[in-house]
Amino acid sequence: MGNPMTESPETLVEHPLSSSPVRDAAQLGSRAESILAAAGLPPIANKVHPIEDGNVSVDNAFATILRCDLERVLASCPLAESGEDPEGVHQLRVALRRLRGSLALLGSLALSDEIDAFRGEAKGLASGLGDARAWDVFLSETLTEVEQGCPGVKGFKELRDIAEACRARSYDRVRKLLVNRRCRRFRLELASWIAQLGWRDGADQERSAALSTPVGAFARAALTRQHARVLRRGRHFARLSPEERHRLRLAAKRLRYAADLLLPALDRHKAAERYVRSLTRLQDALGRDSDISATARLLTPLSNDPLAVTPRQAIGAVLGWLARCRPDVDREMRSAWRRFRTEAIPGSRR
Repeated sequence: MGNPMTESPETLVEHPLSSSPVRDAAQLGSRAESILAAAGLPPIANKVHPIEDGNVSVDNAFATILRCDLERVLASCPLAESGEDPEGVHQLRVALRRLRGSLALLGSLALSDEIDAFRGEAKGLASGLGDARAWDVFLSETLTEVEQGCPGVKGFKELRDIAEACRARSYDRVRKLLVNRRCRRFRLELASWIAQLGWRDGADQERSAALSTPVGAFARAALTRQHARVLRRGRHFARLSPEERHRLRLAAKRLRYAADLLLPALDRHKAAERYVRSLTRLQDALGRDSDISATARLLTPLSNDPLAVTPRQAIGAVLGWLARCRPDVDREMRSAWRRFRTEAIPGSRR
């Protein structure tokens, strides 16, 4: 293969890979890494907190952040394609959400069609992984817990067999999604765009100046906006519908990813740790609420299936178990929300 910077992503994606999906993903990741290395962008040593100096320019900060996000995506793809470990799909979904969050933050400064396009592709990929993740959680966590708690109920083996078959079909779809040409192009074109600092293209004088400012000031303003969005989504919390709680959960998740990226640049470690703990508690409580709804959506079609007579008692036990858990989850959410409402971005005024 020639110099990656002299070849287009379309040329690179046409190069034959191996017949193994896992080796294929690894080779594609190596090609994307080659594009970045050819541009002189070094690997990220600290992927947990890639930006710790608030004096770094916004431009350079996002070059590092997006490189880090892409490395996470590339590293997660082989395991997600193999289906051997549920962590593969989970980590890839997290990596794609982090990438979307970073692109959204950058999009507030740089008007770019490419930013919107990459965000859309990442969203589509993450959505395609949703069923596989839902069945993974059901099989590894929910079903095991209920089965152990209801030893006298019949039909758990049959329900597990049905769920395993559903999981296998969802992973077939994941593999087809990740090995198709569009997904391969996405990874290579994103690497090329990051290597060329593509968000600078077409930036006017005002936006170029904003990209040159210290990331610390940008971080405080961006986090304050996202924090305010979470507070708006959570107004009248006790009266929120399931759909409104879902939107609140997504906003809290975006804030959490932004906080992980940008709070270290504010150099307020103790206050930042307290803030992240409170936000994490809220996010976890909302996540348990979402898991209950997701499990009900998975099982309701099975409970109405005339061919699924044998596991029907087990399905009823799972749905009953979730209904029993609901009041505890509701109390946990309300408590986490009350605590979070008292928080503020470290260094900002309440």
